[in-house]
Amino acid sequence: MPADILKSLWDGLRSLIDIKPRHWFALALISLFILFAPQQVAQALHLDVFRTSYGPWIGVIAVTAIFLGIAQLTPSLRERFGVFRARRKVLKELWLLSRDERLPLIYCYRNKQREIWLPSDDPRIKKIARRHIIISLSQYTNGGQWEYTIPEVVWRELQRRYDKFVRQAYPDDATLNNEMDIFKPYTKPRFRFERKW
Repeated sequence: MPADILKSLWDGLRSLIDIKPRHWFALALISLFILFAPQQVAQALHLDVFRTSYGPWIGVIAVTAIFLGIAQLTPSLRERFGVFRARRKVLKELWLLSRDERLPLIYCYRNKQREIWLPSDDPRIKKIARRHIIISLSQYTNGGQWEYTIPEVVWRELQRRYDKFVRQAYPDDATLNNEMDIFKPYTKPRFRFERKW
């Protein structure tokens, strides 16, 4: 019986701690308002007696709510910062690509497609895939082909700054068009899927 009571108390405490950060910060804000509101405002709202009687407890509630709110918010902030940092790294790698490595991206943008079939043994493709500028869509190969997609963050960057992305590597259209004529990715699978071991 005591074990059941302790378990129910612990479950209640955990559910209380798991309240969303905005609720904890709202509770802290209310508590601080009660403590530090101007005397005239406190009297008008009938908070002066309440503040005098329970001031220390209200202070404890405010500090505890701030602490728990920050504790609940920290993992979310760390995750968001990690995603932001990863995106910045991918975009930095995008602008460091060589001329040959930019061709698949230019081809996709010109043809308004984010998916593309590319040779799995091409060192250029492997390099930009390791940088997460293109992402493999499956763990299977079609006769030496892999299907890749361009991540959303890279695609948006290409849409915003495509001209600069091209001109850094190809100052004139003639050179670019000549290389685009040579670059012929696969447009569809040529064989049935085979597992790549």
